[in-house]
Amino acid sequence: MDTERSKDTRKRSKTLRGDQINWNQMFYFCEIATYGAIKDAAAKLRLTSPTLSQHLAQLEDDLDIKLFHRHHRKLVLTEQGARLFQYAKQMFDMGRRLVDVVSPIPLGCYPISIGLVPCPSMQLAYTLVDLYLSEYGPINVRASQTKHDELERGILEARYDFGFSDHAPDRPEIKSQLISSSMLSFY
Repeated sequence: MDTERSKDTRKRSKTLRGDQINWNQMFYFCEIATYGAIKDAAAKLRLTSPTLSQHLAQLEDDLDIKLFHRHHRKLVLTEQGARLFQYAKQMFDMGRRLVDVVSPIPLGCYPISIGLVPCPSMQLAYTLVDLYLSEYGPINVRASQTKHDELERGILEARYDFGFSDHAPDRPEIKSQLISSSMLSFY
């Protein structure tokens, strides 16, 4: 019993604090999760597969969690890995956005996410997106069609930077503006 307790004590003393995390390894983890394979992530990162595997193993050891289930050469996120990926990806996306905001040169690092609710005024929305890109480009843009409630949820959860819908917002914390005399609203 004392042996088990001393193992737990040693394990807890080894646990890292937040300021001791190797953020490069966290970024590597995000790339591996995005590609689902070490080989593909290594090619994108210009690292060797063994080097990337070592970084992943060290991160798992430091966090004391298993991040992936290994199925041959394919990696599948564990429940803890999926949760970490969700937050780490948001953090790195915000970092890219920060760089774009503070840089005097438009770097286009951060992909702008636009939600579009299909409606009769959809062409007007696409025209406005084109005008936005003309003014602020070159920018990496992700535009996706969605349902009205998904657009609102996506804006509140920061999955969309802005969007267009022909419905007024249901949630008071979302601000919108009617565009011209159309029924299209900018969120």
